[in-house]
Amino acid sequence: GTNSLVSLIGRLDYSFKNKYYVTGTLRRDGSSKFGANQRYGNFPSVAGAWRVSNEPFFESIKNVISELKFEGGYGVSGSNANIGNYTAQGQINRGSNYVFNNNLAPGSALSSLPNALLTWEEAKETNFGVDLGLYKDRVYISADYYDIKTEGFLAGLPLPSTSGFGSILSNLGSIQNKGFEFE
Repeated sequence: GTNSLVSLIGRLDYSFKNKYYVTGTLRRDGSSKFGANQRYGNFPSVAGAWRVSNEPFFESIKNVISELKFEGGYGVSGSNANIGNYTAQGQINRGSNYVFNNNLAPGSALSSLPNALLTWEEAKETNFGVDLGLYKDRVYISADYYDIKTEGFLAGLPLPSTSGFGSILSNLGSIQNKGFEFE
C-alpha cells in the first residue's frame, strides 16, 4: 500500500530596477502510481510583473496611489491525487475461494483492470491581476482573473457488465474553472 513520488524543480527569477519581474519554473515529477511509460511529467510555468508605481513618471501621484502593479502568468501543474496505488498495473485478489465444478476452490482473480496508459492530470492555468495601494497602502486592493483547465481528468470509464468489471480508471475529459478574485 505504498507509493513513491520524486520531483526535480528549477527556477529562474529576474528583477530589473525593482520594476520589471520575470520568473520561469520547470518541474519534473515521477510517480509510482502510473505505468512505466507514463510515470514522469513535465510542468512548466512563466510569470511576469510590472510595478508601475516605481516608474519616474509616477512620482507626482505617489501620495494618492502608493502602489500599482500589473502581473500575469501561465503554468501547468500535474496531479496524481485521483489514482490509487498500483491502479495502472491492475490488482489481483489473492486467497479467495471460488466455485469450480460445484466445489469451493482457493484461487486468485483480477479485481481491477490495468491501464498502462494512465497519465498525469494536467491543470493549465492563466492568470492576470492588478495590485493597487492607496494613501501609503492604507487601502490595498488586489484583483485577479484566473482560467484553469484541467485536462486528462482521472475518472472511471464504464464498461459493459459482460466484462465482469464496472469500470476502468482512465484519463477521460476536462474541467474548466474561471473567475475573479478580489481582496
